[in-house]
Amino acid sequence: MKVCHIITALVFGGAERLLVNHTNLQSGDHEIHIIYLKGEPQIKPLLHPDIKVHYIPLNFKVLANVKKFLKELKPDIVHTHVGHADLIGLWASRKLSAKVFCTMHNVAYKGNWLDNIIYFLYRFSFNRISKKAKITCVSEAIYDHVTKRLKVNPKRVIFIPNSINEVSIAESNSDIRAKNGIPVDAFCLLTVSRLTPNKSIETLIEALPQLKKEIENLYVVIIGSGEHLEFLKNLAVELDVQDVVNFKGGVLNPEYYYKVTDLFIHPSLFEGLPTVILEAFRGEAAVVASDIPGNNDLVKEGETGLLFPKQDSSKLATQIIKLYKNATLCKKLAQNGHQLFLNKYSIKKYASSIEKFYGEE
Repeated sequence: MKVCHIITALVFGGAERLLVNHTNLQSGDHEIHIIYLKGEPQIKPLLHPDIKVHYIPLNFKVLANVKKFLKELKPDIVHTHVGHADLIGLWASRKLSAKVFCTMHNVAYKGNWLDNIIYFLYRFSFNRISKKAKITCVSEAIYDHVTKRLKVNPKRVIFIPNSINEVSIAESNSDIRAKNGIPVDAFCLLTVSRLTPNKSIETLIEALPQLKKEIENLYVVIIGSGEHLEFLKNLAVELDVQDVVNFKGGVLNPEYYYKVTDLFIHPSLFEGLPTVILEAFRGEAAVVASDIPGNNDLVKEGETGLLFPKQDSSKLATQIIKLYKNATLCKKLAQNGHQLFLNKYSIKKYASSIEKFYGEE
């Protein structure tokens, strides 16, 4: 079977890593093509070499160009992901014989009034332009959003939770820390994220002055790139915490950092079902996350992590200090999160569910 995925970008994001993990499995049984629309294909090196990657620029000709490409490719399945790619893919494939699928990774995009316009475009596309398209939702909150707010018939929608690969790392924590410049005795905080406004990494940085007073050996790792990088660097200088903050940029294999961090911090303003929290669970890192849909689907207070009100840097600092002072609780949360990952969020289960959905009439 010939499957063509369409995604806005191939950057270090949760939706993109899910696509990589899924298509690497798919490539064993199908001919896989991926169209991306903008930016550098940062995570292309992680794709199986049999997967064919195509760049079609996001400009005023993009709809016509994608439509032409699909017409020539003649895929059996068109599967779209994220924002521009969803809308363009739904419109470009509407007269093709291919089955059309859309994975919804988020319930919000801009976090402001523009979201209402985006919701309208999705609602119109699903219900008028691509009436037979089927939708997969990576969280229950997104399922509710699609069936209620976007008014898509539930018969066309399925909830298949975000999932990731299992990994095995043989190196010792001390060796990994030494290779990556993390002091062996440091209390390490990690966040992995696109550096954009909706990820609210500034909330973590704003918590650091309070944390520096309580944690002598504090060391903070921020992995990711994006439009807010300079803003965040300047904020760290302004708050005099630049000595403990380490910006690592995009990292192809962040699992080594998850393995050696003491806490994983995820202060996002809105999410689908965050891949990075699953990666933290996989790496047995205790998690502190903002209390929003998506995050709190995974992080249950006192069971699989701790929560704090979004944008509340003081409460975030309090939760971090709580775990710094209580190693037993920290270990318990990490172990519970890891067990949840093993039980429910394997990429093999995800791929099997998608394959079954592809086969439904």
